[in-house]
Amino acid sequence: MKHHYVSSLMFAALAVAASSPGKTEHQQPQRGGHPRLNSKSDHGTVGSDVADLLRSDSHNVGKEGPRRNDVEVDSSKESQVPGHLAYVPWDIENVPESGLKDIIFPMSMRDSIHQEGWYFAQDFFFGGTPGALAYIGLQPRRDNTSGPVIHAAFSSFAKGTKANDPNCKDGADGGPGVSCAVDIIGDYTHLHDLKVNNTGGTTWSGTLIDTLTKHETHIGSWTLPAHNTGLKGPWVGFVEWWPFNNPGGKDPACHQLNKTSVLFGIPRTSSSGAGPGNLGDAYEVSKCKGKQNFHSRRVGDSVEVTVGFNKLALEGH
Repeated sequence: MKHHYVSSLMFAALAVAASSPGKTEHQQPQRGGHPRLNSKSDHGTVGSDVADLLRSDSHNVGKEGPRRNDVEVDSSKESQVPGHLAYVPWDIENVPESGLKDIIFPMSMRDSIHQEGWYFAQDFFFGGTPGALAYIGLQPRRDNTSGPVIHAAFSSFAKGTKANDPNCKDGADGGPGVSCAVDIIGDYTHLHDLKVNNTGGTTWSGTLIDTLTKHETHIGSWTLPAHNTGLKGPWVGFVEWWPFNNPGGKDPACHQLNKTSVLFGIPRTSSSGAGPGNLGDAYEVSKCKGKQNFHSRRVGDSVEVTVGFNKLALEGH
């Protein structure tokens, strides 16, 4: 059975600091890139310069996390990965030292263009060791004869991660980790929950949930090394157009981005005593900053991000 794995790049340099008095900063572990196939039928290969950049990047994140509008960004340490367009900081309050046992990230692609190349995700990390990083997210696809296609991904970048799951494969962007993905026929107008939960020991499962139909789709599962603990934040969600990650040394053609939108919901957890969750304001990053027709607004407690221009009418949207 062939599986199509996510091919975008993530985890680039970013500094998110809480600006309330008395808050401190701590150095987060280095982060790697996204897993991708080596086949040209995927989206090309990661240039060694980009991969090296990603692996050398690090984040400074406010110890107590972003708070809605109370987020400061060190622009000198923003993402230098061309495909990264915008970030949305998140956190959950009152996380125990042992970490969370589960987290849910709501996401809506209601107004997303059905075009391959976009990636919307939330990233997070695990306690116990530096580099225990992961993400879960959605990619739109063109409709096929069966209907609208939604691609979901769930991957670990932690060294020593193991998996015995038909939706997963070893490796993450040429480095350690495990990459899992699944395609479904889904409804873009429905809100989806992206759930990460502990199933025992250091094994974690990723699930895509249609909040209207309640249908659940298993994305994948993997097991972290024994010394890793629970899930933690704060971290960021991101909007990415991953074809820009292989520009051949050229600046990305930001003006050629087709218009798309995604809605990030406030994360939540059932872990005892933890919560509530928070979202900071979205902000632009990387080489398309100020060139991509970026707009963001609050929709209730959620954050909507829109980038690109009305230029191309695709089938299925």
